[in-house]
Amino acid sequence: MLNFTRIVQFLMISILISACNSGKNDTRKPVADKEIEVKKEADNQTNDQSAEEVDNKQEPLAITDDINPASGDYELIYISNGSLFFYDTDNNISKKLNTPEMIFSCAYDAKRERLYYLTDADESGNLWLKKADFNDNNITISWLENLELKKDFCMTWTYGEKSRFLINSDTLFIEHGYEMHEGFRNLLGYSLDTEQRVDFESNDLHNRLYTAQYESGLTDSLKTLDIDKSRELYLVRSADTVKISNTHMLDKEIAEYDPEFVKDFGCYDLSADTTKLIFGVYTSFGDLAHGPYFIVNIDGTMQKKLNNDGISRKTQPVWIDNNKLIYMSEDESGNEMTSLRIVSGADNNIHEIATGVDYFIIL
Repeated sequence: MLNFTRIVQFLMISILISACNSGKNDTRKPVADKEIEVKKEADNQTNDQSAEEVDNKQEPLAITDDINPASGDYELIYISNGSLFFYDTDNNISKKLNTPEMIFSCAYDAKRERLYYLTDADESGNLWLKKADFNDNNITISWLENLELKKDFCMTWTYGEKSRFLINSDTLFIEHGYEMHEGFRNLLGYSLDTEQRVDFESNDLHNRLYTAQYESGLTDSLKTLDIDKSRELYLVRSADTVKISNTHMLDKEIAEYDPEFVKDFGCYDLSADTTKLIFGVYTSFGDLAHGPYFIVNIDGTMQKKLNNDGISRKTQPVWIDNNKLIYMSEDESGNEMTSLRIVSGADNNIHEIATGVDYFIIL
C-alpha cells in the first residue's frame, strides 16, 4: 500500500513539472514572436530610411533644353495639371519644363538665375524643395530638402488654392496654415545663403509681403456715387468727374439673389502707366465676399468683365509691363477658376493662355 501511494505521488509530481514546463514554453513563444516582429519592423524602417536617403541624395538630373529665363524671352511661369511652363507673352508661346514629377508651386530667383520649386513626390504628402539651374542649352535639376511640410497645409480649404511661394531678401517664403477670415497665418522661411529653415510666428513680415503693385493718388479719387438710381464708380477730380464703371447689368442679378443687398466697389489696382484700372464689384456676402473683376481705361472706355467671382479668390489679377494684365477666370463649365488669361494693353482684348492652371508667377 505504501509503495502504491509513493507511485501515485511520483506520477502527480511528474505531471505538475510537465505542466509547468509546458506553461513556460507557451509564455516564451509569444515573446519570441514579438521580438522577431519588432526586429523585422526595425529592419523595414532601416531599409525605408536607407531608400529615402538614397533617393534624397540622387544625382542631379540633366535636361537638354534651350529654356533660359534670364534671357528676357519669358514673362510668366504657370503650372497646369502638375506641369510647369514658361510663357512668352509677345509671341504667345508656352515652353514646358520636362520633368517627370508633379510640381506644386515655384519661385524664380533672378539674382542667381535659378528656379526653385516644390514637388509632392513624397508619398506622405510632404513637399520637397528642388532647384533648376539654367546654363546654355542645359538644365540641371537638384534635390535640396524634404521640408516636412504637408501639401494640404499650403492650400486654402475654401477653394483649394495654393499658398504663395516667393523670394524676398535671399529667403524663400512659403505660406501655410490657412484660416478662413485671416488667410495663411504662418510663414516657413528657407535661407538661400545658409540653406537653413526659419519659421515665422509673427504676421509682420507676412503683411509686408502683401503690397499694392503700383501706388497712385488716382485711387484716392475713386468714389462710389448713386446717380439716377444707379450706383457706379466715378473718378472725382477738381477739374472733372468721370464715370468709370458701367455695371448696371449686375443689378438684376443682385436683385434676384438678394433684393436688399447694395452693390459696392473695391479691390482697385492701377496699371504702371496709370491708363487702366481693375476693380471688383461686390455682389453678395456669405462667408466670403463675392463678385466679378472688371478692367477699364481710366477715362471710362473699353470696360471688360474678367470673371464671375474673382473677388472671393486669393489669386488676384497681376499687371505686367505697362498695362497688360494676367488673371484667372472660370473654365468652360463656369465653375473651376482654372483658365489663365491675358488682357492686351492696346485694346483690352482677352486671350486665354492655358487651362487647368492652379498657380502662376510673373518673372
